[in-house]
Amino acid sequence: MLVIFIERKKYLAMNKNVLSFINKLEGYKSAIKELHWDADNMSQHQLCDDIASLISDFQDQVSEVEQSMSGKLPIGNLKPTPYKVRDLRSFVEDVLDSANSFYKGLKGDDYIGMRSDCESFLSDMQRKLYLVGFTMKEDLKRRLRDRINESMPKNLARHDEVDKFIGRKPKTMKGRINQIYRIVKKYGIDSKLYSDEAWQAVDDYCKAIGSLGCEVEVKPCANISNADSMMSDGGYCDYDPSDNMPRSKQYAIKIEFEDGMCIGGYIKCMAAGTVNQPFSRYDTCIVLWPKSNRILEGRTLSLNEDELRGVIKDAVVNLIEGSGIHIKKSKEGTFTSAAKKRGKSVQGFASDVLSNKDEYSPQMVKKANFARNAKAWKK
Repeated sequence: MLVIFIERKKYLAMNKNVLSFINKLEGYKSAIKELHWDADNMSQHQLCDDIASLISDFQDQVSEVEQSMSGKLPIGNLKPTPYKVRDLRSFVEDVLDSANSFYKGLKGDDYIGMRSDCESFLSDMQRKLYLVGFTMKEDLKRRLRDRINESMPKNLARHDEVDKFIGRKPKTMKGRINQIYRIVKKYGIDSKLYSDEAWQAVDDYCKAIGSLGCEVEVKPCANISNADSMMSDGGYCDYDPSDNMPRSKQYAIKIEFEDGMCIGGYIKCMAAGTVNQPFSRYDTCIVLWPKSNRILEGRTLSLNEDELRGVIKDAVVNLIEGSGIHIKKSKEGTFTSAAKKRGKSVQGFASDVLSNKDEYSPQMVKKANFARNAKAWKK
């Protein structure tokens, strides 16, 4: 009886640390299954499966080697150690740390074989950690690709499919102007470079705006003061003193609705090509104002060009401020507070955020962009 008692006590002592590690591996097996089911891409899905098999095989090796020395593990003592899953990289790192600690605790000649198994497992898991980086890059590329596809301008060739103003026409002038700006943004006309000799951008503006159920007329107009009267004068402007060559071409635009409302403005095509061929590429912008209010009428003879540009700038700012852009009450002052905590001005903090977007949350980047734009609105 005494001999049996001593042997049983020896058996329980021998298995304490091994059993604890086996229970950890059991918990890791459940955790990796969660990551397997929650994988963002096929490579990560397969990698999680491989890691799960690797952990399961290693657990069997440790258990069987230990049982060969100390007998069967006590029934009812296999209790998974809970593990809180965060992400695949941290999971693999935690498994490596745990296995490494277990390996260092294996002493004596009896555990030479188990130490060898641990070394093989550590080597395999280090390779898996290396592969985790590839799956994360693949997931990042997929997310970026999806984001780019979502933000791609719609196909202007299908402009006839756009919902028209008919049946839901904005009642106010500003509402219609904002609707026009949105349809221009939808097709990305003012956010891409053109490379043609026929001023395709102007035709794109007419197609996009015309899809809203209104009549559009454009004429080349170099002098902004003539835009309201739709006077055609060639359109070339912004001459460079060094070579006396134009750097922009403008078009007056008039948009009329069936109920008599009329919107005026201009389209500007700005040279973005080479020194020798400035207009080999160009980008564009559009500025609109309520033509029925005749913003420029009666002022063109008394204002110089700089003053006239100031009038147009004020009109644009008024349109922006009336476009419904606002901050939720609960968010007011939060960006200013964040700037003060860092000992910076609002604009200084906004510049820092926009220069280092990866270091801040998307919400903070939006606030910084809003703060920067708001500065111009207040001028």
